[in-house]
Amino acid sequence: MLARVWLDGGALKWVFLDSDWFKDQARQVLGTRAAGDRTMITAKSEAMAQFVKKFGADPRAYSGEMKEFVRVQ
Repeated sequence: MLARVWLDGGALKWVFLDSDWFKDQARQVLGTRAAGDRTMITAKSEAMAQFVKKFGADPRAYSGEMKEFVRVQ
């Protein structure tokens, strides 16, 4: 599982990178194989790191609900 995590003021936000667009990019750029209804990435870690840097912050990379923790003082 991959997740994008970032700070926004006093909030820590995160969202899982699981959209169809993100999976399509992985199939085109990285080594992948089908594992039932999931896509397993088989690329080396260096290639994966570059892929996440390039595509992970794109709003199309996630389709689920963003979560957040808010700092309470």
